[in-house]
Formats: sequence, structure tokens, C-alpha cells
Amino acid sequence: MKIKADSAPITAHDLLKTFAVVIMIIDHIGYYFFPEQLWWRSIGRIGFPIWFYLVGHATSRDFSPKLLGGALLLVVMNVVVGMPVFSLNALVTIMILRIIIDPVMKVVVASEKTLWMFLLIGTLLIIPTDLVTEYGTQALMFAMLGYMVRHRETLPFSKDTLQLFMAVIAVIFLGYQHLNFIFDPAQLIFMVLGTLGVCMVLVNFQAKIYPALTDKTPKILADFFRFCGHRTLEIYVVHLVLFKIMALSMGLENYQLFNMRLWP
Repeated sequence: MKIKADSAPITAHDLLKTFAVVIMIIDHIGYYFFPEQLWWRSIGRIGFPIWFYLVGHATSRDFSPKLLGGALLLVVMNVVVGMPVFSLNALVTIMILRIIIDPVMKVVVASEKTLWMFLLIGTLLIIPTDLVTEYGTQALMFAMLGYMVRHRETLPFSKDTLQLFMAVIAVIFLGYQHLNFIFDPAQLIFMVLGTLGVCMVLVNFQAKIYPALTDKTPKILADFFRFCGHRTLEIYVVHLVLFKIMALSMGLENYQLFNMRLWP
């Protein structure tokens, strides 16, 4: 039986973040516990663009104590369980993006030529930047897409340019991920179709509220959507800390107490 939700209505951000959270946890289960089973990672790849897209799409550029604390805690946990310190975790990437996205976009929006030149440079820097923070300039590309979608009415780019930019960065991302993992054909097809589907949602994304959907959704599920939408940082940090501790306690390969390494 449907139970009318009595809290704030479900939003488009809640739904997008819930999807990203579920996909992220699937990805990290594969990373920590089933590294040889690449289906986990193939599924997990399709949620990646959402996190950094939302950094560019957001209006806030604040650094909350929780964000700083979470990033530091995850670095410390890597030292504790013997994981490499670098690449620094995605929260560090998010903080860097919040610093640079506005200055970068002030330059990029000068012309379409500038946009494509910047994308070329970013592509060439993927590998060196990925060694420092997770996803490197790949993350910046999707943050740029988020910024462009948010400001599409005021930017000097056509809808076709925006969609082409989305398609190009998706191809770059897919190519780099396949080179990293060497997925089998079925896994690769799934990742390609899933990622392109997510990117199509992102390029057409609009901040909306869904009161009718909220009323028709069981309260427990509506609460889950809202929780994922508002507590993504906490979910990210807590589940990674738990997974790291579990991997260490299970004696899994590559996890040794205080066996500090800078890089893999």
C-alpha cells in the first residue's frame, strides 16, 4: 500500500544522487572485495560522471568542515590499512574543482575554439593528474559540463555544441576506462550504453521537485531518496571507511596495517 510522504518533496537531485550512490557502492564492492570480477567495475563506471557534474552544476563553492574532515580521514585510513596515499581521494578532487571551476569557465566561455583547446589540453593531462587526485582532469571535464548546463541560457554556446561536448568527454572517459580495465565485450557494451544514457540525462538535467511522485512513493522509499540526496558526503566517507576496515580484517591482498605506500 502506498503511504503518502509527509516530508519535503523528492527532487531531481535526490533521484540523481540516489542512483549515483547505489552505483558507487556497487563499484567499491568490486574494488575492495572482487577485484578480478570486472562486472562490478563496469557497472560502477557509469555513475562516475554524476559526482563531478554536480560540482559544476552547483552554485555553492564552499568548503564545509565535513568535506575537509572527510577527505583527511580517508587519507589517514589509507595509511592505516596499507593502501596508497595517491591518488588522493575524490573529496580532494571535489575541493580542487570548487576552487578552479569558475576561473576556468571564465576563460573557456570566451569562444568555442577556447573550449575545444582546453578540452584537448585536459585530455593530454588525464594520466599525470590522475596520479595525484582521483580522476584528474576527467573530473574537470564533467564539472565543466555541469557548469555549462546550469548556465546554458547565458553562455555563447549552442545546444549542439553542448551536446557535442558531452559526447566527446563521454568518449574520452570511456576510452580511458577501457584502457585501465580491459573489459570484455559484454562489459564494455554495458559501460558504453550506461555511460551514454547517464550523460544524456545530465545534459538535459533540470532542478525540479516532484510532489506528485512523492505522494505516490512509499514513505520508506521517499525517505531513502531524500537521505541519499542530502547525505551523500556522509555515505561516501562512512562506507569507504567500513570497506577499508573490512578488507584489512579479512586479510585481503594489498591490505596490511600501516604498510604505508605513496603510489601503487
